[in-house]
Amino acid sequence: MRHFIRLIVFLLFSTLLNAQEMNISGTVKDETGPLPGVMIVVSGTIKATTTDFDGLYELKVHKGDTLLFSFIGMKTEERIVKDNHFIDVLMVAGPALLEEVVVVGYGISSKLAGSTTGIMIRGTSSMITKKHKNLPKYGTLTAGEINDVKKWSAWKRINKKEYEKRWEFQWNCKVDVVVLDAKNEPFVNVPVKLFDGNNSLVSEVLTDANGMAVLVYKKFSNSHLKNHIAKVYFENKVYGKPLKKKTDNVQFVLPVNSSCEKSIDIMFTVDTTGSMGDEISYLQSELNYILGNLDQRIKEKRVGLVFYRDTTDDYTVRAFDFSSDVSNVQSNLNAQCASGGGDFEEAVEEGLKASINANWNPDAAARLLFLILDAPPHFTQENVRIIKNQIKVAQQKGIKIIPIVASGADKDLEFLMRFFSIATNGTYVFLTDDSGVGNAHLKPTTDAFKVEKLNDLIIRLINQYSNS
Repeated sequence: MRHFIRLIVFLLFSTLLNAQEMNISGTVKDETGPLPGVMIVVSGTIKATTTDFDGLYELKVHKGDTLLFSFIGMKTEERIVKDNHFIDVLMVAGPALLEEVVVVGYGISSKLAGSTTGIMIRGTSSMITKKHKNLPKYGTLTAGEINDVKKWSAWKRINKKEYEKRWEFQWNCKVDVVVLDAKNEPFVNVPVKLFDGNNSLVSEVLTDANGMAVLVYKKFSNSHLKNHIAKVYFENKVYGKPLKKKTDNVQFVLPVNSSCEKSIDIMFTVDTTGSMGDEISYLQSELNYILGNLDQRIKEKRVGLVFYRDTTDDYTVRAFDFSSDVSNVQSNLNAQCASGGGDFEEAVEEGLKASINANWNPDAAARLLFLILDAPPHFTQENVRIIKNQIKVAQQKGIKIIPIVASGADKDLEFLMRFFSIATNGTYVFLTDDSGVGNAHLKPTTDAFKVEKLNDLIIRLINQYSNS
């Protein structure tokens, strides 16, 4: 019996030893030197990492695990973990494109890439994108636009009750308010407020560079309720007009000439978690081009940057204040990389809060916030409250939110971003598969859209919204 017990203890001890995790590390190279951005996946699990800028990696594994090393244009390498804690890999060029490897919370799947040129990482993964000395050529990414403010009838026909209830953005009425000066020129930065029939404030916005303010609200069908009222505030005077049934636009002409700075503030807020790794270098290239090609007729151009990840990452928000030094902005932009995340949702609300509460110029002709992301915020009642509050602040400050949705998004994110754009008189932008870059892109709920080069689209929107 004593020998039998010893045998059982020995077997259990051996099993525990085999089951213990071990740290392995190494360097991945090709014939030219270290390879940054190589993806290493533990086959059959959600464990994954990538090599850093020097081709180094580190990963917790078990003895007997199979490691898959994948990189664009290289043959996928396999290594079995034995007793050695160091595994170096030399990768060679392969005839096929990198397989598309998708790491999700419930496992790993892979398929031939076809036109896929990137890696989407979900779950506990991370991806580090090289701090690009040589960015891809600009003009590569393609995108579409849906302006629901202009296509209001089509927007109302879409079945979106699930998302309206979830995020608490519910509107069935829209009124365009135009404010002009004595010369019939657009009046910029004029406060416009909407009151309901009980004289309670519903929303507060500012006119944009085109003298336009958009009021969206929910009106109940009860016929006994009084009309909503739109009021314009200027030089201690109030001008008001009732919004009667079927009223969809009103115009105010103020008896003075307007004057406005020919300046704009532009904020680029970017999700830099690992799942953005398939497109972030291309986005950096496009944004660099855009920064260098803003309309020279605009007197002053200030650009701010906000990068965000998730609350468990090495940083949640990394912000750079507005600057008119374009080269400095480009330098800060190019220094970023994609990493972290850990699950599908990210700290969108924190990025939004940092962006909207930045040092915006209250006298600028336009204040534009381009929100570039591929995942929604974590759904909690607290985050819903934060988001709704920040959208109200954006309305009050006259900040247009222009979401740009990247690959891997879902319908929840699409409709939340369309809510953002409608509330702030912006527009919804989304990347498309036409470029052949990145993973699959969500097809939006719409009747039709035009595919454009992303950089051309953004420059067009900047010129349009700054009235330049």
